[in-house]
Amino acid sequence: MKRNYKFTPYKLISLKKELGISEKKYEEKMPIASNSVEFKNFLNKLVSMDIEEVPYFVMKYEHYYFRLLSSYIANKKVEVPLENCFRALELKFRNEFMNLAYNAYQHTLGNNEFVIWFKKIALLHPEILIKSKISLINLAKYIDDLYPAKLFVEYSRKNNKNINVILDEFAIDNNSLLHKIIDIEYLITASKKEYLNLDKVAFLEKANSFSMQDQGRLFNNYLSVVSINESNIEYLKSIYSKYKTPIENKTMFWSYISKDVIQIFLNWINVENINQVLGNDERSRYWRRYSEYLKTTYVQEARGQIALDFGSFVVVEFTNIGAAYFYKKEVFDTNFKKHFMKNHSIGDSSLKDVSLMIDKLAHSGQWQPRFDQFMANLGVRFYGRYR
Repeated sequence: MKRNYKFTPYKLISLKKELGISEKKYEEKMPIASNSVEFKNFLNKLVSMDIEEVPYFVMKYEHYYFRLLSSYIANKKVEVPLENCFRALELKFRNEFMNLAYNAYQHTLGNNEFVIWFKKIALLHPEILIKSKISLINLAKYIDDLYPAKLFVEYSRKNNKNINVILDEFAIDNNSLLHKIIDIEYLITASKKEYLNLDKVAFLEKANSFSMQDQGRLFNNYLSVVSINESNIEYLKSIYSKYKTPIENKTMFWSYISKDVIQIFLNWINVENINQVLGNDERSRYWRRYSEYLKTTYVQEARGQIALDFGSFVVVEFTNIGAAYFYKKEVFDTNFKKHFMKNHSIGDSSLKDVSLMIDKLAHSGQWQPRFDQFMANLGVRFYGRYR
């Protein structure tokens, strides 16, 4: 039985391979050939006109002219300008055009203009390119600087589908590099809703597998869209465990984080440290009000000691209720800061040096207003009242 082949743009480039026919018979399938006078006249008219005229030109010719044109510009190192050719093919083939373009791209023999144009279309119109599963899965083989991860992620969001469902549909191997890059792209661009719907353990496991740069990009986006109160606390703790704060650790990780996100994280760390050392007593509630004014905090958990750094001065408090000791910043850094580092801890009495302090204030009576006034005298005023 004679097989009936439909001449679609997608099949055009691979037509010879599919049918197993010679070059001569291949061109016989077309009413005209690429070396015919008729086709050359068609091509000359197309490339010489203004691009605004192309839509009207396209209406005058049958599809087979443009099928031949697609084969011609893809497989020949042509000297003619291609902009009008691309516009004509796009108008004639509509949604099928990206399939044709992808196949043409794979078979291009040194036509740099075609390569540049295809990358531009893929970047500007991923919703067109996403329609071809073959092009998505194999795109990385042909376009070094246009990995298809963004296309998968945009496709999942546009269609309101879970990214893992999309990856299964496209049969992307869980252990493949492409799968990992899509995971990274998805997580570093996720919305608040997407983050909150993730399994916390699985999210933490994936986040920890990323490079430092991608961990930084992820963390920056995460705290930009998810409030501290809704955050995955174990994730925040893992970041602090690895990278501390930009004040304590000058690692490159912090170069990927915005100033606003750093401040949010520092506020959270400061509150966590206050709660850790002072528990839930009146002192803890009092100092939490000042968390946004703190530069950082230093903790010796084993000793029950905390230093609250306000920039120009430092307040030292202890788990065992007593007075709070106030020191100038430079005095604290020179004499006491090292004792809050690992293996350098000292007893409470050594941090209560009356010869070096600005002053000490006892937690007795109605001590909160007294502390507020003293803090204001040092340049840190809390605009509110203690409750």
